[in-house]
Amino acid sequence: MGVSSPAFIAFNFVPEAVVELEAGTGKIIEVNETFEKELAPFKRVEGLSLVNDLVQHADRPRVVKTMADVMEGTVEAPEPEGEGGLGENENPWGVVKEKSTNHAVNTLVMGLECQYPIYRSYDWVFVKNGERLYGFGRLITPMTTARHSAERELMDFFDNAPIAMHWLGGTGTVLWANKREMNLLGYSPEEYIGKPIMNFCPDDEKLVLKIFHQLGTGNTISDVPVRFRTKDGRLKHLLIDSNVNWNADGSFHHTRCFIRDDTGRQIREAQMAMAKEKEERAHKQKEALLRKLLHEIKTPCNEINLSADMLTSNGQDVELSARATKLLRASSMRLSDVLHDVADVVMFQAGSVPKLPASPFVLKPLLQQVVDHLMEAYTKKHIPVHVMSNLDNKTVVGNARCIERVVRHLTKNSLSAIKEGSIILRAMLMPGTKDQILIAVRDTAGGVDVDEMHKLMANPWKDTDNKMDADGLGLGLHICNTITQVLGSELKVESAKGVSTFSFQVTMPVSDTPPPAPEPAPAANAKDSPGVSRNQSLDIHVSSSGTESESDSAYQPAYMSALGSQTFVDSSSTSGESETEQESMEVGLACELKLHALVVEDNIISQMCVNKALEDMGMIADGAENGQEALDKLNAHPGGYDVIIMDLRMPVMDGLTCTGHIRKDMKLTTPIIAFTAEYSMEIKEQCFELGMNGFLSKPVNKDEMRGAIEKVLNRKLKAK
Repeated sequence: MGVSSPAFIAFNFVPEAVVELEAGTGKIIEVNETFEKELAPFKRVEGLSLVNDLVQHADRPRVVKTMADVMEGTVEAPEPEGEGGLGENENPWGVVKEKSTNHAVNTLVMGLECQYPIYRSYDWVFVKNGERLYGFGRLITPMTTARHSAERELMDFFDNAPIAMHWLGGTGTVLWANKREMNLLGYSPEEYIGKPIMNFCPDDEKLVLKIFHQLGTGNTISDVPVRFRTKDGRLKHLLIDSNVNWNADGSFHHTRCFIRDDTGRQIREAQMAMAKEKEERAHKQKEALLRKLLHEIKTPCNEINLSADMLTSNGQDVELSARATKLLRASSMRLSDVLHDVADVVMFQAGSVPKLPASPFVLKPLLQQVVDHLMEAYTKKHIPVHVMSNLDNKTVVGNARCIERVVRHLTKNSLSAIKEGSIILRAMLMPGTKDQILIAVRDTAGGVDVDEMHKLMANPWKDTDNKMDADGLGLGLHICNTITQVLGSELKVESAKGVSTFSFQVTMPVSDTPPPAPEPAPAANAKDSPGVSRNQSLDIHVSSSGTESESDSAYQPAYMSALGSQTFVDSSSTSGESETEQESMEVGLACELKLHALVVEDNIISQMCVNKALEDMGMIADGAENGQEALDKLNAHPGGYDVIIMDLRMPVMDGLTCTGHIRKDMKLTTPIIAFTAEYSMEIKEQCFELGMNGFLSKPVNKDEMRGAIEKVLNRKLKAK
């Protein structure tokens, strides 16, 4: 109750609900304690119109007329005696004429708590005291136990409903709101009920008025988004469903509003929008990558075509033929590098971790060969690249393939970006250690944005046109970063005063013992690093010692023990057979016998190339264009083939299915070498589980093919 005047305090002692009204407007100014207990707390009705907000529409005309009559002096009340207000024994009902009484007026009752409002019948008497108008209300609705119980049940249903609800009067005032709405917005009933709804709605008033207009024309609104300001000042997104409770004469009574918190939907939609934007950005990045990938593939293909034309039209010109052969090999290696870079990134993105067996090699010559190879492609740059190392000819134990790839990508990036200055490739044994080697590529290309470099390391699809990989796909930094992590290291970037340095520190034991001598390679492969196969992606194990890695033995299923002494071999572990292993191979007259190979390959050109390579090794090659044709030939001549070269993807019957029939149904132990463009570890494992003995990942050269065949047959082949 507000601060009452001394005269009004006396009304706290009468049993009726008493309300003081503003003359002319009928707005509530004060109420007594009985009014607060029976109808509503003063704070919830202060400033409301008794007639327009609390009296039911049908009863309003007669109440308004009575109040007007009283104010005009038709009915008068006696003046209170003394300063204390009414006399101690005076009853205001006894001095008021019958004309001032309105019987059975349906009046809105809200209660002390945040309760669902209901109508009860009151007799209202209005009297004038000077310029003041007073209303005296006496409850006449019989409040039986059953009625109390029914009202409490109805109130509980709405007050404790799991959805927020409120009533709005015709003037936009909140007449009632349930507990769910109070909790949602954080207000107490005194702070919320009885206040204009615009006090809590920060949206444009025109929007709110538009909603009221829609409701006023008889429409029901659904899922209308609005914003409400909570008590702590936050804006909460809500959805409103509402319609109007109409009076019997069709006039507006109050709204019925149901509110749902829309914050979650707003967040989800924002997240979806962000995800869509991210997806579109990624799509554009991958589209740009695809365009560049096609360029990087088509360019060497064009070089191969032109080189082949050179060989065809100038076969008698030895110098020109040698040049064309060199171009063919360089273009083939470039194409292979592109494909394996993409294959490795896909593998990294799938969460696969390549297995990296360690073997001894000499580091400094490997680095020099990387530089020599790159300089052939950048001859017009005239940029000096210096290889510096304190390791000299010492042997290190590690994965040469990984070191070669990281150094090649980093050096290539520097060569692509630099216009003048120099590049230094440094490999240093850290002072006081025997196995900590720092490898760094330093250039004077003008420096780099370190933050941008870290983004490129993390996201291989970002900015594929970045200048650091202008001559490639833009995947180099990501590949380098991932490989160094697999090696247990970290790729670091430093840039200052136009000088940038990419470096990593790797653990590789150092010794003076020379590595095992590699198998002599033909002159055409002189540019390749000893024991390192440049055209293999990381999921194909590379070993310069020629021994099998531990993971290879895991591929051999139990039933394959019946196949005798045949070995499971990876094409990349055949590049460096030791002399002891070579001597263990069968020699003598057996080598002079023609070995028969079955080449199962659906691509006729590829089949012809393989057949020719096998013939150069002194073998007889037979062809099959799919798995079913291969089975037919094997059924016709069960023991007619010494080795099977098996493609995987073919029409009619694929290579995996064919291998299953050969091993399980035909019980043949003929060595089978997978020959495929597939690269994933999953496919490789599947091949060995089915009983294959070797794995060749296209593209391969003749020496790699010879090595794989020699391994599974345990004998040397003719070299040509």
